Amino acid sequence: MTTINITSKEVREKLKGKHVLLIGDSISRGIYKDLACLLSGNDRLLTMDELRYNRHKSYINKLFGETIDCFKTDRANSTKNIEKRKLISNEHDHHLFYSFSSRIWNKEMKKLLLTIKSYDFIIIQSCLWDISRYSDFNGTTYLRNIDICLSKIKQLKKQIIWIMIPPSNSSNNCLFNNLISKLHPSIIEILKNYDCILLDLYDILGNHPDCRHVDGVHFTPNGHRVITYYLMKIISNLLQQEIIIDSVDPIPSHNNLSNDENNPPNDVCESLQQNKVKKKKLKGFTILILSKKFVILELSC
Repeated sequence: MTTINITSKEVREKLKGKHVLLIGDSISRGIYKDLACLLSGNDRLLTMDELRYNRHKSYINKLFGETIDCFKTDRANSTKNIEKRKLISNEHDHHLFYSFSSRIWNKEMKKLLLTIKSYDFIIIQSCLWDISRYSDFNGTTYLRNIDICLSKIKQLKKQIIWIMIPPSNSSNNCLFNNLISKLHPSIIEILKNYDCILLDLYDILGNHPDCRHVDGVHFTPNGHRVITYYLMKIISNLLQQEIIIDSVDPIPSHNNLSNDENNPPNDVCESLQQNKVKKKKLKGFTILILSKKFVILELSC
């Protein structure tokens, strides 16, 4: 069994004062629960009972003192189900939210956009339901909906962390497994266009064979902790970038520049160069610039 070291204290410190929203299906719910476990002061994994979901009785699903604001179930695995959870601590100043979504762009997502400005981190994981519950057997609608959703969120100038889950381990899902693998590069291109931060678990989970549940789709408690570990590394990196941006001396105004736009003064060049160096020295990360906007964070343990 693979051991991942991340403590409740670390997560509390990094998310203090931050509003974090997770959007997606049951896998996203599991990620939310694992973060809630750590934020509640528990230096342990979730139990299998805590990961289970009871669609008939909402109070059974409540964990760690969370609040379930909305819980409407049409039937098992229905695209009409609505679920909204939150874990808020005034003492520790953390604010964690989860919103179920069966599709990356639908009526519920449109409603969610009305409150999206209040969140510091927006974390999305949406794929299997999109292609399996809506008979989208070539993924065309799914890709179009990703583009629509991300364009709407980016209009509000919010940063998005997208979690990409690899195909399931179940041989019963061969059709969808093949489609997910086929769509992988196209999804990356869309994320690149909208300057999203990508947590691509394709390679990471290959090093953690004990992560997947026996159904081949969902994740074990250890699997969710692995996801949380890498997610928190990305959040930590983003927080460090905020500190760097706040601490960098402002570049002289245009009025102080020489008339030769192609040859700015040495102090401006040095300031720009220092900024670049600082960004490259973020602990634990290699930043690969793929374009002017899109970056992939290569996580080094």
